[in-house]
Amino acid sequence: MKVNFYFVRHGETLFNKLGLMQGQGDSPLTDDGIKQLEETASVLRKVHFHHIYCSSSERAWDSANIIAKYHTAEPVLMKELKEFDFGKFDGEKIKDIQYRLKATEVYNDWSDVGGEDWLSFQTRVKKGFKKILAECEDEENVLIVSHGAFLLHMVEVLDPFNTNHHRDLLRQEDGAIAVPNGSVTPFVYEDGKYFFDSKPLTASKLREINPKTIQFYFIRHGETKFNEKKLIQGWCDSDLTPRGEAQVRAAKKELSNITFTRAYVSTTERTRETADILLEDREIPVVYDKRLKEVYYGEAEGASVEKNDYKKEYITTNWAQFKGETLKDVQERMQLLFRDIVDSADDGDCILLVSHGDFFFVLCETYFGLTKENIFKDAEKKNTNPVPNAGIASFEYQNGKFMVHHLMLEKLTK
Repeated sequence: MKVNFYFVRHGETLFNKLGLMQGQGDSPLTDDGIKQLEETASVLRKVHFHHIYCSSSERAWDSANIIAKYHTAEPVLMKELKEFDFGKFDGEKIKDIQYRLKATEVYNDWSDVGGEDWLSFQTRVKKGFKKILAECEDEENVLIVSHGAFLLHMVEVLDPFNTNHHRDLLRQEDGAIAVPNGSVTPFVYEDGKYFFDSKPLTASKLREINPKTIQFYFIRHGETKFNEKKLIQGWCDSDLTPRGEAQVRAAKKELSNITFTRAYVSTTERTRETADILLEDREIPVVYDKRLKEVYYGEAEGASVEKNDYKKEYITTNWAQFKGETLKDVQERMQLLFRDIVDSADDGDCILLVSHGDFFFVLCETYFGLTKENIFKDAEKKNTNPVPNAGIASFEYQNGKFMVHHLMLEKLTK
């Protein structure tokens, strides 16, 4: 029987942040720890986990639940997967007990301070994995969510004849043996033996070793009544005009020879109407996502473009004084959106995005290094509109980077 294991260390906790020893005592995940696990969860979403097991400590359970939201398996809590027991040193400052930690690289006997000894640890690890394997079938994938020192000791229990190999795998660039919070360490059980051949991998490292290429086509919605009246239109909304519908039908023709795997659409009605026209003859999954919405202009929404001077706010994408979004606000939701899209896609997918003009400018600055000011200058030289209604842009994601093919065009073909 072969079982594929994915060992995840919990996210950063309060004690981790404060530099305190943390064994079978507990402390909550920090905001950064939650973000670490959300990244890990995203990159693992394409793995089908048949089983999820986690330490019964809350920090591990919370971490497992973040990953489990993409899977049907529910986390099973196991005391056998808890961290090594450091006895009375639990909660002490790590810097104050360096003398003890340096006694050996992976110290495994804390019984003299009321903690765990090596035999006790070995016994519970073997018992825990025996229980797990009894519930598995051949070629199943198992997620284990546990702790850093647990992994360092676990590998020696499950594969005791390759201690030096394990330590080399777990050694960081600075020479220390460590397991980063939120990292993933794959290993395999096959016919009575465990095989460890991977370092602990962060989410970004996992993406690097599993490269994919994804094609994107971005289309702005057709002309709306607010566009026609030259009113600022971000999160407020208005219907497509007859001209806007015609623009979208022309764009549909331009895209007719492109096979899309999936479409992501802003939740405003003007973009949904645009997507309905574009996809009326296609049967592909459609995801409506608020993170694709236009920049929020706050109290400037609905104002006349011609009667107000918002050039500074528009060029810098800073609508804070109107209780709207800043460039950073839009970038944060955009980056989470593209993380989810990329991690959900397969190599070779082609994705349609239906969104908005100013959102596209932020995308250009965030991923292509093209500022709004420079895009406008270039368009002025060419006497073109940089973001025409129903304009189409295309770009590519490859191995962690985005590359633009062309900015917004009304026609892809001559």
